[in-house]
Amino acid sequence: MNYGFKHAAGDLTVVVPNGGDIGNYNIGSDPVPAAEDPIKEVGVRILIAEGKTKKIYQYPGSTKLVIIKSKDNISAGNGVRHDVIEGKGVLATNTTCNVFRLLQSHNIPLAFKERIKDLEMSNRDDLFLAERCKMIALEVVVRRIALGSYCMRNPSVQKGACLPELIVEFFLKTTDKKWEGQDLPIDDPLMQYDESTGKVKLYLPNKPIEEQKPFLELEDFPLKGQPELKEKIELISKKVFTILEDEWKKQECELGDFKLEYGLTLDNELKLADVIDNCSWRLRKNGKHLDKQPYREGATLEKTKELYTLVSEMTSLFTTKLNQ
Repeated sequence: MNYGFKHAAGDLTVVVPNGGDIGNYNIGSDPVPAAEDPIKEVGVRILIAEGKTKKIYQYPGSTKLVIIKSKDNISAGNGVRHDVIEGKGVLATNTTCNVFRLLQSHNIPLAFKERIKDLEMSNRDDLFLAERCKMIALEVVVRRIALGSYCMRNPSVQKGACLPELIVEFFLKTTDKKWEGQDLPIDDPLMQYDESTGKVKLYLPNKPIEEQKPFLELEDFPLKGQPELKEKIELISKKVFTILEDEWKKQECELGDFKLEYGLTLDNELKLADVIDNCSWRLRKNGKHLDKQPYREGATLEKTKELYTLVSEMTSLFTTKLNQ
């Protein structure tokens, strides 16, 4: 199996088209105390690959660990708008580490290990240590509120409406509008699994679903022949959403949706991987977005950084409570 890195949808992933045996693990058992957040020091590193918002380095002395560095880049509209915000990488890492440490305390299986410090740039704390994963080529989106492309696909649902139950959607992670050599009309199409045919149907994510026919049916796709793995991903994703939703409610914030990515470690263990930062969700307080949405709509870089700083500080309360 190829453990090499591959670019997907403008960012960095390690793609394995079909997963493997993930073994057994506990989800949602009684929380365990979280460890302190040690910032270990790392010097010279070997760059494995680089995407729009992250760099991934080999961890010295281990083939099973990588160092993930968040960059100061930010973009929207499939790269139509692209900027650099000084310090964004540190803010993104703060948020990701705060969120992952909270999830660790709830026994969520994570690739994340711990925060580490950059010796090459002593004033930068934008690194964390993670297990090296073969990323499954899926973007998993969980929704509580009807926002974004969901409203485009379901125009009969009022924007901002609370959905009757959590909805989990799967999008195929692609790059350059291609999948396994096949041309696509758009990157990251919506996936629908057809159990009767054993195929996956692909749809445009930004058009009413009832007015569409699938533009492509795949016979080979991520999680093919592994319905139990798909169910576990759905279960974990809903559990993660509930945990974060409850935490945000304590700060009078509304978690509308988020996107997650999963991978298999070199030991074929399923892990929630990548990052969860302020680009990963839609988060509102008093009806106003605290997330990336204002940037998508043309907000200044100063305003965008203010929001990312605020969310970084707010997520620090997650870990402050754990250490009490």
